Amino acid sequence: MEELEKEEQLREEAGYYAVPKLELDDTLLEIRNLARKIRERKAIMRQETRVEASTKPTLPRSAPARARERSVSHLRDKMEDLGVNMAGTEDVSYSFSQCEPNKLILGIFI
Repeated sequence: MEELEKEEQLREEAGYYAVPKLELDDTLLEIRNLARKIRERKAIMRQETRVEASTKPTLPRSAPARARERSVSHLRDKMEDLGVNMAGTEDVSYSFSQCEPNKLILGIFI
């Protein structure tokens, strides 16, 4: 054990555990200053994002669903009010998914 303590003391005296001092030249100082500015700017941007996000309105999960504003019956009623004969359109689908797109362009309906 004494031998190990002597070796340890010799290492300490020789500077084996000493941390070398870094010499800061102009380039290294400039890089550190730039890195500090970048970190500060990122922190500011994160804070601004939090502020902007917190001012937006939120909809609670318990909010009721919005009622549909458009319906086929409403369309049919409005067209009849305008004078369009809507007789026989009870079984008609008003979506364009029934026809092929290129036939819609040509005006050909099946």
